[in-house]
Amino acid sequence: MSALNKQQFSTPLEKDFLEFHNANPHVWLLFRQFARKAMASGRKSYSANAIFERIRWYTDIDSNDEQGFKVNNNHRAYYTRLFQSQYPNHAHFFRTRTLR
Repeated sequence: MSALNKQQFSTPLEKDFLEFHNANPHVWLLFRQFARKAMASGRKSYSANAIFERIRWYTDIDSNDEQGFKVNNNHRAYYTRLFQSQYPNHAHFFRTRTLR
C-alpha cells in the first residue's frame, strides 16, 4: 500500500499513526496477512487486539528482530479501519467503536 495522505488525519493520534504507518509498511502487511489467516480459519469475526499480539510475537520471537521494534496499541483502531476501507467485503470482520 502506498503512503497515506496527510490530509486524511487531523488529531495527534491520527498523525502519530500516519507517521508510524508510513515508516513501517511491514506492519500493515502483517496485519493483513494475519487477518486473512484468521478469516481462512472459518472465523466470522476476530479481535484486532489478537492480531496486534500476533504481530508482536512475530516481530519479537519468530523474526528475531534486533531493532527493538514496537507496535503502539493506539494504532490498532486505525489499522482496523484501514482494513475495513481496503476490504469492504470483510468490514464486519473486526468490531469497532466510535473514535473519540
